Formats: sequence, C-alpha cells, structure tokens
Amino acid sequence: MGSETTYGQTTDDKYGGQPVWGEAPSDSLQYELFLGERFLSIRALKFPTSTFTYAWLFDGSARGLFSSCEPLAGDRSGPMTAANRNLSYTLDERGGVIEVRPDAGAPIRVEMRETVSTLWRFPPDDVVIHQPLLEVTCTRGSETWTGQGYCKRYTCGAENEHMYWRFITGPADDGAGWFWTAEAAFNLKKYDYFKTASADGKVLTAAQPGTWHRDRMACGAIEGVEHRVEIQDLGRIEHDIRQGGTNTKISQAFCRASFSRGDRMEQSYALNEIACGIHG
Repeated sequence: MGSETTYGQTTDDKYGGQPVWGEAPSDSLQYELFLGERFLSIRALKFPTSTFTYAWLFDGSARGLFSSCEPLAGDRSGPMTAANRNLSYTLDERGGVIEVRPDAGAPIRVEMRETVSTLWRFPPDDVVIHQPLLEVTCTRGSETWTGQGYCKRYTCGAENEHMYWRFITGPADDGAGWFWTAEAAFNLKKYDYFKTASADGKVLTAAQPGTWHRDRMACGAIEGVEHRVEIQDLGRIEHDIRQGGTNTKISQAFCRASFSRGDRMEQSYALNEIACGIHG
C-alpha cells in the first residue's frame, strides 16, 4: 500500500479522557479483557440510525451475557457516563468503571486503570483512541478476576457508511507488552497497521507499506523485524445487526496466539474481531 492510500496518522495529542458518548454520527467503544484463562468482551456500537451493545464471557466456552438495541443514555456535563438496562460506563482520564448486567446471572463490575494511551486522527474529524495494557479487576459476586485489557474508541462521520475490518489484539512479554493490528476499509479508503506497546509507554508501529492480514494470521515489519501473530479459535460469538439503515455482521473470537518477532516466539491469547456491512 503506497503512502497516498494511507488513511489516518498518529498524533501527539495528550489523552484527556473518553469523549462524551454518541455526539458523532458513528461511535464505537470496545473493551477486551484478558483475565488469565478467562476473557470478557464489552462492546458498544452507535451508527446514524441504530445502536447495538453486547458483552460475552469465555470461561471454558463462549457465552453471551446480553445483546441489546437499546440506546445508551449519556451525561454531557463531565467524564463519559452512558448507560442502558444492561450496561453502564463511568470513565475518566485515569480509567473508570463498567457495570455489566447480564440477562441471567450476577452482574459483573469492571474497574480499570489506564497506563498507555495513543491517539490517531482521520480526515476530516474522526478520532481513534488506543489503550493497551489496562490494569483490570473484575468482580462477580464473591469472585474476583484480575488481568489486563485493551480499549479502542473510534468516532466518525456519517460519510463512512460502508465499512470492513479485521482486528487482532492481545498481551505479549508475559503481560509487560501488548500487540494490536488491523486491516480495514472505510468506504473505498484502505488502511492497516501493526503496533506494539511496552509498560514504559513506548508504542512502535509498522512502516507503510508493511502490514498484511490473512484469515488466521497477521504480519507487520517494525524497525526491520517481522512481527507475526497466528491464532486458533477457542470460542466465538457472532451478531447480525439489522436495524434502521444498518446491516452489519460482527464476529469476535477468543484465541490461542503464537506471537513472534524475528526468531523470538511466545504463546499468548488474543481477541480476533471481523466485521463488515452497511453502517447507516
């Protein structure tokens, strides 16, 4: 991919907290939480004519906790707060709290602390926030799960009606690092990336052109070294979102992952997300 087709660039803007929910025509917020051999995904999607929220848990197998088309009602006066019947967010620049209220079973409370944030901007006014290496504590009844997580927030205009993406993310270096990589198209604008982060806040990005995806793997050349992740599903959840002008399929899987950098390889876990459709 030549530089003329690259879509988006990293900025030096300082992270000041999650933006107010739902002000842009399209808004996407995801938390992918790695809790030992458990995994919890919490997802909110707003399109110009629809909203879809859901959460699911892998605990030996994949189980949906809820899915809803109920909009998130937010408070525009301070840190990001938004809620519906199944889900609530209270987020600020330090992290925050998420409450998941499943259709059946005990609620889950997620407390997070932000450690690394990096921002992207896309023309004309779109914003992306990446937050790897979140410190996470989850409680469900008398159970407590601790681990790490990743957050991505993306807001965009109504012009991006046709969208497709593949995305993989997970911990590295026994929890001291993180990787995330995507390949996507917004209408006819293509972009891709492969990024790593370390606990000291350093974020490295593959040079362009230098990232590519296949069904079960992705590669990126960072500082001249090939970074490769290969994945194998452990559990998968899929949703067809058909509401208003939206007709979108989204699939997420918790996976075993082999992550290599040159001759160095380690075993880890990853989240694999694939989506395509009309986001009207």
